[in-house]
Amino acid sequence: CLLFFKRSCPNYFDDLHISENLIDWIINDSKHVSITETKPTSENSSEEKLGKTKKMIDISLGKDSDSNDVRWQPNHPMRGLNNAHMVIVGSSGSGKTTTINSIVKSLKNEGIPSIIFDFKDDYIGDEFKEISGATVYNTIYGIPINPLDIPIDPETGLANVNGLVYEVSGAIRKVFQLGVQQEANLKEALFTLYERYGIKKGFQKLHEDQIYPTFNELYEVIDEIGDGKLLNRISSLFDLDMFQPNAKNLNTLTDKSVVIRFTQLPTDEVKKVGSELLLMGIYNFI
Repeated sequence: CLLFFKRSCPNYFDDLHISENLIDWIINDSKHVSITETKPTSENSSEEKLGKTKKMIDISLGKDSDSNDVRWQPNHPMRGLNNAHMVIVGSSGSGKTTTINSIVKSLKNEGIPSIIFDFKDDYIGDEFKEISGATVYNTIYGIPINPLDIPIDPETGLANVNGLVYEVSGAIRKVFQLGVQQEANLKEALFTLYERYGIKKGFQKLHEDQIYPTFNELYEVIDEIGDGKLLNRISSLFDLDMFQPNAKNLNTLTDKSVVIRFTQLPTDEVKKVGSELLLMGIYNFI
């Protein structure tokens, strides 16, 4: 499943941690994607032991300034990329949306779903729905995750509470430009909230039916700490009851192409935090 963002402002990508491997040319012609079946090369590969093959993504992005083919092959067996990040940049009208449309359509033809984070309603029209086969998920009905659900490490079976606290507080700090003391108070509030559910700091084994706190409960804990400036600064995150955990809805975001529409959320800060925490949730889910 491939995830797409499109934004005119380059600084926004820094907010979403996807600024690596910036493509410094504007893509003019993306025509097709081919999927090649390749066998894993490692003798110890679990996929090889199971007799499975792995699909290699091979996307033609167009031509560079010297008329050489530019291809995106993130999982090439010999020259794969360190990550599969791609950023399409260009001035208004240069073809960013058209390029994404072409890539998404080609991926759809090969049965690879896409998740599109839409901040400007570029991808909710009937034409794009027909091209991509995507449905539209409106975030005003609730982002279907609980940002405070702690992922379990599949190797050790342990929950890393500290890691999640730092990720959530870091995302909020960066978007709202919190001070050092405000971020420290936010972390304290998160740890305090977890302790009320019997979850302590550090790595630990949690029961299968462990109940996690909800994001809105964080408001009360910050209020108890007495940091009114912090609460005023981030209060917009709690106004909409934005996070509505729903395993069924989250599954629909990952099993087929979907446009996640953030347009109707009230402020850029709310959109940024909502999208980043959803991205974390999807990553942990898959």
